[in-house]
Amino acid sequence: LKVVSPQGPLLGDAFKASRLEVSLPRGGRLVMVEPAWSDLTLSREPNAAWQLGLHVASLSARSVSLQWVAAPGPPSTTPPTQLDLPVAVRIDRLKVARFASNLLEPEVIEQLDATVRLQASAGGTSGAPAHSVTLAHLEVAGWTVSGQGSLVTRGQMAVSATLQAQQLKPGDTLPVGRALLTLNGPLAKLAASGEVGLRAMAGGQEQTLSWQGDLQPFESWPISRLDVRARDLDLARVWPHWPQTRLNGLVKVIRTVPTQRPGQATLPARLHALLDVSNVAAGRWDQGLVPVSRLLGDIWLDERRGTAQSAAVWGRRGSISLQANLVAAQAKGAVPVLRLDGPWNLDAAEQTS
Repeated sequence: LKVVSPQGPLLGDAFKASRLEVSLPRGGRLVMVEPAWSDLTLSREPNAAWQLGLHVASLSARSVSLQWVAAPGPPSTTPPTQLDLPVAVRIDRLKVARFASNLLEPEVIEQLDATVRLQASAGGTSGAPAHSVTLAHLEVAGWTVSGQGSLVTRGQMAVSATLQAQQLKPGDTLPVGRALLTLNGPLAKLAASGEVGLRAMAGGQEQTLSWQGDLQPFESWPISRLDVRARDLDLARVWPHWPQTRLNGLVKVIRTVPTQRPGQATLPARLHALLDVSNVAAGRWDQGLVPVSRLLGDIWLDERRGTAQSAAVWGRRGSISLQANLVAAQAKGAVPVLRLDGPWNLDAAEQTS
């Protein structure tokens, strides 16, 4: 920990500094420019392992940058048994004018305003503590976001989160875009749903993107079910770095479980993706468009189980039946069609090479 030009006591009415740097594992770093806090106090907190609570009335910074270095190797597929912290933390008002991180590049979060509770009493019948965040405001890529979320730290570790977003343009009183995301359920199996709506252009209907799915973050493939539907969707209006489109159609993803039949080998888990999407605004990449006007077909991926020390692998075996209508080289030329059909097996290719 390095503090530059500190002023005031750490505990008490007010503290500020010109810069605060924290060294993180594996060479990572957290840097706060012009950090300040007020009314920092310590108290006894029965929900925390160390019986210690930290309360801050307000915590602010002109900018925060986070350089995170992930641990080597594949992520763990073992669900945690608890997510308790040794110290309870309560921040009544957290304000950061600008937040940048390698985890978010190239985007930057601005005007963050939130309330944070860590290792606080969750109430209800379980009696287990919880972590929670109430987000009053943040801005990213033209969207203004608010919402709240909580995570119980023990048992099934129930999650409940809702985020709302609006997209405004200078001079507009009504949002040109809206978005909603919800997550609910135990941490090991979450139900997710959401929708993006974009105000219609002259003479058109509202552009929408909706989705529903089940997430299993500690499985080898974290999406066990997904249903995505688009209507007249321009991806460039959702996120500025994406190409211009006008998408209609659906994408469905379903993960099957391994099955055992009498007298036969166990069939592996499979991932089935069904695609039926059209794009009437197709064009060349160098024009900021996507050179595909229709995508139709199925993709199957087989799971290959690893050893106890390695994660399962997806995609080395599977099959595909996919048709893509591409953009013609000339305006009146025939529409070129790309077809992919058949199985593949990279394991067999390695064994014979």
